[in-house]
Amino acid sequence: MTLEERELIFATLGARRDLAGQRHYTLSLFLFYSGLREDETVHLKVEDVHLEPVDTAYLRVRDGKGSKDRLVPIVPRLRETLAVYLATTRPGLNPPADKPWLFIHCGHRNRTATGPLNTKTLWHFVQDVIVPILGRKVGVHTFRHSFGTHVYEASGDLNLLKSLLGHSSIATTAIYAHVTPRKQREKLAEYLK
Repeated sequence: MTLEERELIFATLGARRDLAGQRHYTLSLFLFYSGLREDETVHLKVEDVHLEPVDTAYLRVRDGKGSKDRLVPIVPRLRETLAVYLATTRPGLNPPADKPWLFIHCGHRNRTATGPLNTKTLWHFVQDVIVPILGRKVGVHTFRHSFGTHVYEASGDLNLLKSLLGHSSIATTAIYAHVTPRKQREKLAEYLK
């Protein structure tokens, strides 16, 4: 997704004031700014979100792919949104906020669920909420790829991206080293001054 599409999603969901809308807003920011895999997202616990001190806020990903743990820095925009979500939105969701997971499966039709948000529900979130905003098909993994592409375009640092995404091999991360049309235009303008 482009940066413009990302901001369209944030603006649309950020304007919603109901609990579900605020949860959707937080979830979309989380997917864009964390780069976590679907399974890592749905199994992240509140205790793994460290918002203080502000300048070193991070997520502790436990048992990521290959049973590896890693720390993922939380950028200021996501940190502020998570702070509001944890203090205001999450406590008002049903079931009550006594569940350990960051994103709780809220159940359907007055049935409460006892577990974390699951990958199927995350898929439905993208199809039912995000796709109509964008007007085109995207999947949950598109958020992770967008994160990777945007971080690589901004930094050019494959080793940084490898550690953020939790890849075991730089060869896996190298897919983000492709040259995007935007980068092509920037480089061409630089070379043909």
